[in-house]
Amino acid sequence: MIVMRIAFKPTSTISINQKTVTRSKVATELRARGRHDPCVVPR
Repeated sequence: MIVMRIAFKPTSTISINQKTVTRSKVATELRARGRHDPCVVPR
């Protein structure tokens, strides 16, 4: 039997301006505020 423990740091919020498009197809910039670290593993 092989037993492993794995841990990693969650991905950080990207705090630079990012170009994006709205649902109505208008170009805009998006900037995240605060910390919103996503979980990158299935829940």
